[in-house]
Amino acid sequence: MKTYFFLLCLLLLFTGCQSNDNLINPTADSTFGIYLLKDRTISIGQIQNININELELESEPWLASTDIDFYDYSSHCIYLKKEKSELFTKEININMNDQPFIVLANNIRCYMGSFHSGALSIAPTKPYIDELDIQFYPTDVLHISKAWGDEIDIRKNVNIEHDLMTKNKLHNGLSLQIRDVNVVSNKDTAIVQYTYILTNNDKDNLYVLDPDKMGSNLFHYFTNGVSFWSSDKYIFSEYKKIEQPQPFDSWRPEWFTKIKSGSTIERTVLLKGYPHIPSGKYKCTFNFSNPTKIEKRYREMSDGRYWLGDIQTEIIKNISG
Repeated sequence: MKTYFFLLCLLLLFTGCQSNDNLINPTADSTFGIYLLKDRTISIGQIQNININELELESEPWLASTDIDFYDYSSHCIYLKKEKSELFTKEININMNDQPFIVLANNIRCYMGSFHSGALSIAPTKPYIDELDIQFYPTDVLHISKAWGDEIDIRKNVNIEHDLMTKNKLHNGLSLQIRDVNVVSNKDTAIVQYTYILTNNDKDNLYVLDPDKMGSNLFHYFTNGVSFWSSDKYIFSEYKKIEQPQPFDSWRPEWFTKIKSGSTIERTVLLKGYPHIPSGKYKCTFNFSNPTKIEKRYREMSDGRYWLGDIQTEIIKNISG
């Protein structure tokens, strides 16, 4: 009995120590939220290698779980209950260049990110909220982008996912698979054919761009298409420089296909506009995106909603030039 009591005390002591490493101020919101540092003069460059549990945060979140309708976990778009203008005060905008934030869920500090400005010449080394995204997404949608060059997407944190799920604020959105990439012509210029599969994991029916309805050239304008990466090359189609919607960045309902909840579509695209692709082994990265400027009044329909954002997948291919 004494041994059991001693072990129980050790277990409680160990558990308490583990929890305290990750806890914020006990009086603060313990659900999903984005917190700013108490010292607003610190930049992400000064602390990016510091343990995030050592940083002193504001006692209240900049963005709380009570502020959001839901989080689309596929595109990392946060759909807000209010306008973004209420979040971006004059003080936040002044300090936007590389200002850090901490994403927290269930009292656990999950990862560090930063606000990023187009005026900065350095690439974001952490997940970031970009000032251009603030302008180009609807007034009620906040987007968190993946850090440049990261192989592991730290935005996909199990604590965030679980916390949002328990509060019925998690939407799983789309998953993407590229099945094949082939270079069907490779002279002075190349023509590439690729096949991709989109799966709707969401509880909602989702409307997505369809190359069969809009044409491959215009489909590529919305940053959709395959890029070829090797150690010393980056090759992509230049069609988006030629064809664009009129007026600029507009969209049409007839370009979209509805994917019912739990369903899948497959599309094959033949895309011109590539330069000659030399022989070699390439990481073929496929980006799928929808227009981002679809306001809420157009976005939500009785039988589904327009999905916003972008997702990526990749496949390794040997190309014979």
